[in-house]
This record gives sequence, structure tokens and C-alpha cells, in this order.
Amino acid sequence: AEYMGVFLLVMEDVSFAVESKISFLKPFEKYVPIVARFFMVATFLEDGLRMIWDSSMQIEYLSPKVSYYGAVTFLFLSCFMQLAGSFLVIIAHPILEFAIYTLLTNVFLQTVVYGIHDHWVLLLRNFAVTGGLLLLLSEKKIKDQRKISLSSPLITISQSTRYLQLIGRALLVLLVVAHLPFESTPYAAVNIILVIISGIFLLFVILGLKTRLSAILLVIIVCISNIFWNSFWSLDYHHPERDFFQYYFFQTISIIGGLLLLISVGPGGISVDERKKSS
Repeated sequence: AEYMGVFLLVMEDVSFAVESKISFLKPFEKYVPIVARFFMVATFLEDGLRMIWDSSMQIEYLSPKVSYYGAVTFLFLSCFMQLAGSFLVIIAHPILEFAIYTLLTNVFLQTVVYGIHDHWVLLLRNFAVTGGLLLLLSEKKIKDQRKISLSSPLITISQSTRYLQLIGRALLVLLVVAHLPFESTPYAAVNIILVIISGIFLLFVILGLKTRLSAILLVIIVCISNIFWNSFWSLDYHHPERDFFQYYFFQTISIIGGLLLLISVGPGGISVDERKKSS
């Protein structure tokens, strides 16, 4: 308890220092949600385009599962859902909510059709992408409710939206967990330290404690580790593991988008940070 108290005091000082040092970035804050949305759909854009240029391989893989015509139909539907949904998310179209539900549906369909539920790392990553989309959905609902509150001040952020933010935060960190190198590597000691440090910040994000600072630090950690661990460009084009690393790389870009969104909109009503403000 004593060590945690000291750590929290350090976090307070660091948080204050960071906020004072990056005050010059205030004019650019309005662009953070745009970048966040683009990053969040990176994995959908990459997967949708991959379905086009690797369609024959995808059909060959899926045909034994769902028949040839079933594979063609699924690939066409999934490709369209991902590319169209991503485009609508990036431009923040008025039917953004429908686009988010479209991408959520695609995540569910791919989990079932590709049998992702049998692979815990891929399943965690899909849950985490879902968390990012739920955060985006909660941001949309908050904006809509705030517009209504301008004409009717008695309207406040609904409890369901607050819980949506909490669930989104909890699911979002799963991609960080899946991204961490638990397996034995030549850099095992570094990995253990990284897991511990990241674990603390993950807990803070879930609790909504020093959320923005924790998310900023996680963005830095995940960006650096993603470049080193998922460097698919360093592998030969025909390397058997290149596609996996490419898939992991763009999915990790999606968590960075989710964390950027968290930095932009904050943790929401069900969080330690929010309770501190109201107390």
C-alpha cells in the first residue's frame, strides 16, 4: 500500500508535468479524434484490401468450411462491410453509428467463420477491437446527447453510455495483453519488465485512474513494440509468417487508435478520475 501511494504521487507529478509541457499542442487536440478514427479502422482497411488481392487463397482456405459459393459470398460481404464501414467512420458520416454496428457484425462473423474462437490470442485481439469500436460508439452517443442538452439542459449523459465507455475501456486493454510477449525470447528480462509496467497502466485504464496519462504511456510502449515485434516488412514476401505479422501490425495500430480516442474523450462517468472531479 505504501509503495502504491508513492507511485500514485509520482503519477500525479508526472501528469502535471506532461500537461504543462504539452500545452502547446492544445490547438491540435481537435485533430486527435480524426487520427484516432483512422487508426482504429486500419485493421479493417488492411483486411478488406487483403481479401481483394489474396481472394484466391482466401477462397481456397474457406471452401472446405463453407463451400466454394459460401466462401465467395462471405468474402464479398466482409470486404464490402469493412471498406464501406471504415470509410464512413473516417469521415464521421451522419450514419456513423450504423457503420460501427456494421464493423462489429463483421468482427463477429469472422470470429465464427474463421474459427478464431479456438485461438485465444486472436480472440483477445478481436475483443479488443470490439472495445475500441464501443468507445467510438459511446463518443458518438455522448456528442448526440450533448447536442440535445443544449436545447434541454435537464438531459445528461445516460448511464448506459457510461457503462458502454467502461466496457470499451476494459475490452480495449485486451489487445495490449495479447500484444505482450509472454513467450520465452532472448530478451526475456526486458519482456518481463515491459509486462509489469504495461500491466500497471492497463489497470489504471480499466479503473479510469490517471487515464489520459496512462493511455499516452501505453501508446508510446505499444508503438515502439509494434515496430520491433511485428515488422512484417523485414520478411520475404513469400515468408509463411509474413501475413500473420502484417495482420498483428495493423490490429495493433487499431489499439493505438482506441487509446488515442481514450486520450481525447476521457474515461467517462464510471471512473476514478471522474469521481475525483465531482468530489
